[in-house]
Amino acid sequence: MNIIKQKPVTILSIVSAVFLIFSMLSLLIFNEQIFTHRNGFTIHEYIIALGIGLVVVFDFVSVAWLLLQLKKTSTTLIFAIIMGILCIILLAAEKTMIDEIGKEYGSEIETLSEWIMLYAFWAFQLLYNYLIFKTSKTNSYLERKFVN
Repeated sequence: MNIIKQKPVTILSIVSAVFLIFSMLSLLIFNEQIFTHRNGFTIHEYIIALGIGLVVVFDFVSVAWLLLQLKKTSTTLIFAIIMGILCIILLAAEKTMIDEIGKEYGSEIETLSEWIMLYAFWAFQLLYNYLIFKTSKTNSYLERKFVN
């Protein structure tokens, strides 16, 4: 019996992806407000922080869920575990890119490379969310089809 159920992992993959997309759009639209006006936090910044927090929780929970699935070894499962571990490692890189953008934004130093790297990391995260969503939906379908 698995201690981590697949339905919450599926729901968490969807919710964290939605919040991550919101964060991506908010940083593009409100970047000046977020990086230059430091009079307190805006609602967008709280939602971005919540979204990034959900991504952190999702990454750790999904990798743990995948590791519990190892008895059904498959190429997709191994690939998903590797992607999940890489996403966990990239969390530190994402924070670093946001910090660098914040530091350089006020100094009017070019930040294009940091933006590209940040969005590449987030695109990889969204790809991982999709893979987990598809994997958990497939597992659910197979269990209904062949176990019951």
